[in-house]
Amino acid sequence: MASGGWNGLYTNMFMINKRIVYTPAFIVAASPISYTQKLPGVVDTPFSSISKDTIMILANSFNTQITNKFSVNFSWTIIRSSNEFVPIMNSFMVGSKIPF
Repeated sequence: MASGGWNGLYTNMFMINKRIVYTPAFIVAASPISYTQKLPGVVDTPFSSISKDTIMILANSFNTQITNKFSVNFSWTIIRSSNEFVPIMNSFMVGSKIPF
C-alpha cells in the first residue's frame, strides 16, 4: 500500500510572565491519494482511492516554573476530523519536570 499526503504546522512560544510560557500548536493533515496492490486472500484486485478528509489538531500547553528546579506542565489538545464518522477527541495532560 502507498499513499500521498500533506500537512501544515504552526507553533510558537509566548512568555506570559517570567514563570509561565504558553505554547500553542495548530496542525492540519490530509492523505488524499492511496493505492493498494493485489494481495492474494486479502485484496483480489489492486485499487486506488481519493479522500477529501482532513484532520485538524489544536494543542495548548502551559509550562509553569514553580521553583528554579521544578516546573509543571498543563496541556489540552483537541482533534477534529472532517469525516463525519470520526468524533471530536479531547486530551488533557498534567506533568512535571524535576532535573536530577
